[in-house]
Amino acid sequence: MMTYEDQLKSDEWRKKRNNILQRDNYHCQHCKRFGICGDDIYIPLYTLDDIKYYITNKELQELIFDSFFNLSCIPGTYDQYGRPIVDEKKFNLEKALFSHSTTKYKDTIYKTNFNISAINSSDWLQKHPFWSNPLLHKQGETILNQIDDYILYSTNISLPKYINGRKILINPYTSICSYEIQHKEKSSYGFLKITTAAIHILFMNAHIDDNYTEGSTYFYTNLYKQEYEIPILNIHHKSYMKNHLAWEYENSNFITLCKNCHQKEHNQNNLPIKRNEEVTISHKYLTFFLSNIDFAQIYLSIHYPFSYQFLVENWSFFILGDAHYSVSIVDTDTIYHPKLGLVFNKNIRWNSKLRAKFNYGLWDPFLGLFVGTGHGQTEYNEIDFEDTMIPLDIKEEFEARDSCLLQMNYLWQQDSEFTPTFYSDYDLFEEIPTLTFEEFKNKYDKFPLKVLVNDSIWENTLKDIIDEKFCLTIFNKLKYKKTQNYVS
Repeated sequence: MMTYEDQLKSDEWRKKRNNILQRDNYHCQHCKRFGICGDDIYIPLYTLDDIKYYITNKELQELIFDSFFNLSCIPGTYDQYGRPIVDEKKFNLEKALFSHSTTKYKDTIYKTNFNISAINSSDWLQKHPFWSNPLLHKQGETILNQIDDYILYSTNISLPKYINGRKILINPYTSICSYEIQHKEKSSYGFLKITTAAIHILFMNAHIDDNYTEGSTYFYTNLYKQEYEIPILNIHHKSYMKNHLAWEYENSNFITLCKNCHQKEHNQNNLPIKRNEEVTISHKYLTFFLSNIDFAQIYLSIHYPFSYQFLVENWSFFILGDAHYSVSIVDTDTIYHPKLGLVFNKNIRWNSKLRAKFNYGLWDPFLGLFVGTGHGQTEYNEIDFEDTMIPLDIKEEFEARDSCLLQMNYLWQQDSEFTPTFYSDYDLFEEIPTLTFEEFKNKYDKFPLKVLVNDSIWENTLKDIIDEKFCLTIFNKLKYKKTQNYVS
């Protein structure tokens, strides 16, 4: 029989823990702070700016970005004609020959096609004797700076034994490396790893400024030598079942909490033993969603915090949404019903690649363009609608639609057969406490629109029940439904 400590060291628990951290966006779900995830967790980054979402300390942000900007600068000054005068001495100090050995650390990042390997530059260490002490470091003196660096590369290439590059000393506990290695992949991609000892940022094709892209980089800073308050994240079991191993629970039974919030949770609550029959609650909801698949497709598009990879792989099966009164539609004498979908999802980690997939405004079939934005999204670069508009606000959308109805008062008063519907009459966005399955179903039967758009139903009832496995089942049915339509 495995001890609980052994269970937490197992590969099964590592995978479960990784999935829960990813679902919760690597933040404590009570205090909403980002925290230390551990040595085996690599957080995906698509641009350098994504770092701001996790590292919120301004001083630490500045240290990271200044380090990357150093890569685009050749040490030296400029003469009176604007020609660079290279500081050969400083430049030679930055030059490094990295050696790669198959016996050193190597890891494939979970659910990706990327490897990370340890590499070492003995010549750089000799030129910087105060950086670390290799002998003490090997004996376990962990407060010292590390002697190895790391490199990110695709699993479909092999690293050469020796790699030329630069290693810039930013301060006594921070460095950044660039490697002369060509990647077949041209898109920007990277990972953030944060432990109690250090922050590691690895990037392929990092866009540092408008004129400079670095092919392969690695940033390191020693946290032992700095006073940054970064909490440690734990995965909390909401309840326990007899004869179940640590990972043998549905994802809805786990939540990411920082160390302090985790301790408060245990102090305030006597954790119950979960009875086996209670596990079936998720199956009840899954059966309900599968039986109402069109509703499920829209609901998940609006509320579930999908990962970027899931979104890209299943893009054609999402309801995107495209009718936006909240974009200030003018000169419109027709009442439109909002088409709800992914564009209203505030729980997704939106990046520029996702935002770029959308058109904005309301499609006018008579004009053949999107109206409401004043102009097409690609015609004027001075206004970035991608950054200012997504995600849209459902409540604002319905309020703006009701406002349009009031402005069109003169139209519908002349038509005695037409009585407009004002959504404000139905209190769609009232705070609704946790619902039982029967209560949820009754609300759906009475007014499905309220269930669809009300954030508190998601937050208080469904957020802890619906997980990625649940979503995969729904999307698999959508795919099957699409193939059946083709056949028929």
